[in-house]
Amino acid sequence: MDPVLSPRTEAGRKILSRVEKLLALAASDNEHEAALAMQHAEELLRRYNLTLRQVGDENYRHLSLNIGKQRMPGYLRQVCALLQEYFFVRVICASVYEPARDVRLRTIELFGRPENVAVAEHCYYFLTEKLLALWQQRRRRFAGGGQRARTSYFHGIIVGFRKKLAAGTRQAQPAGDMGRAKSKSLLVTEDIRLQAFVANYFPRLQKGRGRKILLHADAYREAVATGKTLILHRVMESAAVRGGLLEQSTD
Repeated sequence: MDPVLSPRTEAGRKILSRVEKLLALAASDNEHEAALAMQHAEELLRRYNLTLRQVGDENYRHLSLNIGKQRMPGYLRQVCALLQEYFFVRVICASVYEPARDVRLRTIELFGRPENVAVAEHCYYFLTEKLLALWQQRRRRFAGGGQRARTSYFHGIIVGFRKKLAAGTRQAQPAGDMGRAKSKSLLVTEDIRLQAFVANYFPRLQKGRGRKILLHADAYREAVATGKTLILHRVMESAAVRGGLLEQSTD
């Protein structure tokens, strides 16, 4: 197994295994059981990351996702922002030269601890595949809305899912001023270390400007409501190809 792709410690592999099992349970038809499994997976990752920050672990990984397009769609930028905010990774939108076609194709660069990068990658594929599948199911409801309806629907799904993640994060905040202050201090330290790792790949970074979105109101409202109900679980159609969250060792 490529050491760059694997967690450094056995503890990291165990955490990934437990998270994957919880995400599998999140596919349950029982809505309460599914939501509880997803919440436990999120809490497990938070506790594990807090522990690593306390001991000063600096094992990071870089993963590049080539989207195969010359332009980065707005909804993918929103997905990137969500990953960075809730999945303990740094996300950079970049590009790579494709000599066979003589074009530059856009990429999404994930940086972070191996466990976090694996979960963020899974969430990326889950969301992008879910967006397309849900739109195919609902597009006839917004016939005549054109590209604006599609863009608004994607935007709404991401906004709704973000609100769900935000609610879960608030519930998991450390109790008391001392606990919150300690957690914030560890986050700042972690960010400095990760920024140094990112700088090895991208020494000069510029912040991009967001673009205004002209919304199709009905598509957006329905999508926000749907996004709040999404359960992050293993995407069976593609997990077999990517090996799920865990890379299989050939040692």
